[in-house]
Amino acid sequence: MIINFRYHIFTITAIFAALGIGILIGSSFVADQGIVEEQKRIITKIGSDINNIKNKNLSLQDKLVELEKEIEYRQKMEKEILSLLLKDSLKEKKYYMVDQGSISLEFKNELKEILNKAGAWINIIDGPINNDDLEGINKVIYWNCDQIKNEAVEGVQQEKYLFYNQEDLLGLILTLLKEEKT
Repeated sequence: MIINFRYHIFTITAIFAALGIGILIGSSFVADQGIVEEQKRIITKIGSDINNIKNKNLSLQDKLVELEKEIEYRQKMEKEILSLLLKDSLKEKKYYMVDQGSISLEFKNELKEILNKAGAWINIIDGPINNDDLEGINKVIYWNCDQIKNEAVEGVQQEKYLFYNQEDLLGLILTLLKEEKT
């Protein structure tokens, strides 16, 4: 049987590789007990860190639930107090609001609810107002509609228009109150 030199080299390399791996594994079990202890210590520390993070996460989730409940309560109180403060202050006032897609349905409903409690009427539309539609209307509110500001005001009573560019409901209502007082 003829053994090729290539197989001979491969066999010798495999023997030395197996011998090296055996020595490495054996030395880690027998001689370096310190490495094993260090690895155990690191694993234990990682486990305790994970438990601490889980506990902090649970604590933060509890706080988040509490804060969400508090925000909900404060928003409800704000609506009630605002309704009481506004009661009859905007009585029989009529408003149009021009929305070009930037107002959420929730915001529209909240604005209608607050103004209705204050005795006012509002209609939210998505296009420009004709001069004929202004009869009996106190204000036309353009919500973030700067692009049509110049078109809307040409040849019309400017005091009937309010261009509001903030993002908060309370600010809009306060602006309406200030406008009505002047």
